[in-house]
Amino acid sequence: MNSTQACFSCTNSRKDIIKWSVSCETLATKSRSRIFSLEGRDLLLFEITAAKDYVEDVPNILLTGNIHGNEVPGREVLLHFIEHLIENYNKNDRIRWLLDNTRIHILPCMNPDGWAIAKPGDCSGVIGRYNAKKLDLNRNFPDFIPGNKRVEQVETSALRKLMQNISFVLAGDMHAGAIVTIYPFHRITKSKYGYEMQSSVTPDDNIFKYLANIYSRNNEIMFQQNTFCDNETFSGGITRGAAWYYFLGGMQDYSYMAHGTMALTFEISCCKYPPEENLISIWEQNRNSLVMFCSEANRGVNVQFKDSKTDAAVPDANITVLGIDKVFHSNKDGRFWKILLPGKYYLKVEASGYETAESTFEVQNESEEFPKLTRLEIKMNRT
Repeated sequence: MNSTQACFSCTNSRKDIIKWSVSCETLATKSRSRIFSLEGRDLLLFEITAAKDYVEDVPNILLTGNIHGNEVPGREVLLHFIEHLIENYNKNDRIRWLLDNTRIHILPCMNPDGWAIAKPGDCSGVIGRYNAKKLDLNRNFPDFIPGNKRVEQVETSALRKLMQNISFVLAGDMHAGAIVTIYPFHRITKSKYGYEMQSSVTPDDNIFKYLANIYSRNNEIMFQQNTFCDNETFSGGITRGAAWYYFLGGMQDYSYMAHGTMALTFEISCCKYPPEENLISIWEQNRNSLVMFCSEANRGVNVQFKDSKTDAAVPDANITVLGIDKVFHSNKDGRFWKILLPGKYYLKVEASGYETAESTFEVQNESEEFPKLTRLEIKMNRT
């Protein structure tokens, strides 16, 4: 099994509760240069897969943690998840299927500078939340609202380059301070009549709710909502972000708006930096949720667009799916990935220099244990 696209080693210190190591390289741009935080700490990315070498042959997933440096449970859960996948590849049928058919990219700590100063046992404080310039990285992404400008931080830039280079179908970002799964949008827009809550509803609202429920229903504490954080409770353990509170510049919203990635946020602990002895139980609560959530990357459609005469890939095509009011785009390899619920769909694609192409397809309601992608190849005729 291939594993990792990063290097990492840790010890049984208070902040690192597992002990193992793998070798490879750090999160890199096309030039393969190393990427660091503002204070020079590595941003470490793992790629876990048993799939073929070709990156776009299977769906890609991005899991991130510690964007707020003092919210430590997500970091620890993702480290355990890496270990769990590797150790159980030859023991568990679902994990073997998942790694044979998916690439899982894991960035356990997006904000190592903040984490370095966070205090164990600090459940509700803000020490370590921000990066070295005292900025909230989860408010630092483009929000597509005219006039809003931010100084992009190096950590944000690294993630944006990663998203540009790899077509992530599904993403999850782990936080602490509540116990709930959050789906886009967190943002709402303001008109002359006031804030428009309807603008917080994405065109993929039903699919986002489905994915949120997959995570929550496999986490008993989250789904049952019998553990209250600050007297807050969420029906079924899920919420649309803006229904809880709204903000601009979040990574979750950006991932969907810019790349069409089905990106969700997992709040997995009331305490932001719980005592070490609590971390194992938090991992156990989220273990099955992560496996089942990642499995959903293989539900929906994978389309490759090719020139009808040369078989060359058709990149940057504009793609619409009837019933979803959003334009998606094929990647540099002419591929388009989309998580879709079972049903019949109509797809239209437009690309510069080509005739408009149309196709109908069906995503089946598989009775089998594992989701199965609908794969299409569409030949484009030049104008």
